[in-house]
Amino acid sequence: MQWKWKKLLVRLDLLSVQLNKPDLWDDPVHAGNISREHGSLMAKMKKVKALEQELLENIDMIKLAREEDDIELESEMLKALLQMRRNSNEKEQEALLSGDHDSCPCYIEVQAGAGGTESMDWAKMIMQMYKSWAQRHGYRVTVVDEMPGEIAGIKRATIKVDGEYAFGYAKAEVGVHRLVRISPFDSGKRRHTSFAAVAVTPILGDGFTHVQINESDLRIERFRAGGAGGQHVNTTESAVRIVHIPTGITATCQNERCEFS
Repeated sequence: MQWKWKKLLVRLDLLSVQLNKPDLWDDPVHAGNISREHGSLMAKMKKVKALEQELLENIDMIKLAREEDDIELESEMLKALLQMRRNSNEKEQEALLSGDHDSCPCYIEVQAGAGGTESMDWAKMIMQMYKSWAQRHGYRVTVVDEMPGEIAGIKRATIKVDGEYAFGYAKAEVGVHRLVRISPFDSGKRRHTSFAAVAVTPILGDGFTHVQINESDLRIERFRAGGAGGQHVNTTESAVRIVHIPTGITATCQNERCEFS
């Protein structure tokens, strides 16, 4: 871990030199990236310095408590040291998140797989776990899209998780998640295997390269929405699907009752 600290200091010095160049802002995008990285590394360095200072102060207080035979003060300082240890473990874990986009906020999408209602219920449980995890970490959670199942659970849902290192922590969840249990939706009380797919996408800042999409590369399809939703569902073309022809990437929305929404 010490070599990473030295690497951070070297990188910080290099960024400081670049920030002082008079022609830096000739390229605003590059300058913005340099400025953001410098600010992020400075924040990390300040946190480490603050931990070092707090550690020295706690050690001095423990020495003083022992010299004066103050058991209560010594006990309080030992508790403070234990809390510091937990905090430092968290910071050490963050230091390992060194990927290009690990510090970014992210989208988490859960899609129910094969298994019908059982898989939809499993998808909802997974999404609820991600929401609880994010809130425990102090992240802000916003529901972006959610399509409920006919009986229970969700067909799919997407949340936005705002907070430092949200993508770094969540990216390991990408893939197919499986649940084996006695299904509460099966009157025969048989064991079912359910699947749900999880995708995690970083939310890049304004400093990253923007992608230009030509309208001629898009195919827009309108169709009738399915599922519960009142008298307009299945009677009007209230769902829209957009296909990016060169890549095959598809986006679908059928939450609104009107296609113009």
